[in-house]
Amino acid sequence: MTKNSNPGRLCLKRPNRGGLLFFGLLCLIMIAGCGPSKEEQTLKNLAEKAKLRIADCKAIGDRPFRKGVNCVVWDADKGCLHPAHRLIGLLQYSSGEGPITVFLVSFKRDEQVGTYSITGRAGYRSWVDIFVIKFSNINDAGMALAAHELAADPPSSRIAQSGHTPHNFPSYGQVPEAIANWIISMPYQ
Repeated sequence: MTKNSNPGRLCLKRPNRGGLLFFGLLCLIMIAGCGPSKEEQTLKNLAEKAKLRIADCKAIGDRPFRKGVNCVVWDADKGCLHPAHRLIGLLQYSSGEGPITVFLVSFKRDEQVGTYSITGRAGYRSWVDIFVIKFSNINDAGMALAAHELAADPPSSRIAQSGHTPHNFPSYGQVPEAIANWIISMPYQ
């Protein structure tokens, strides 16, 4: 607020319209850039096609297969890349042509497998279903390879601390690490 020519009277200062225009343009630029990137959209489309092959994977069951050099680990429940995807290193699909192996991960259940002796907190084994679909390229319809059930055990020990720290809550199996290790350890095609 500034004083005008009449002493004792206050008036509002007009806003700087140039600043508002700049702010509006900045917001438009940010909104335009918020959509998925071309690569993210490609992965999402690939995962959607892979979901159509889940019934075929279940019919095949758990059988040996060979992975391709380009892999995608997709969370079928949340509709996004699974945290295990970043752990598979050079196997991650980036772009381009060639065979792609999609691993659709679906949460199954947690099962209590023990209790930590000092804290008395439960340890849970986490189970997931993994459906494996092979694509010869990103335009392919996909071919079901297998349906695999994977279990991740909780840590065998942990640090006991007093109070309400993360160490005083139940412990669960490390699913992303277990999935990544399973994918990395399997043979190539």
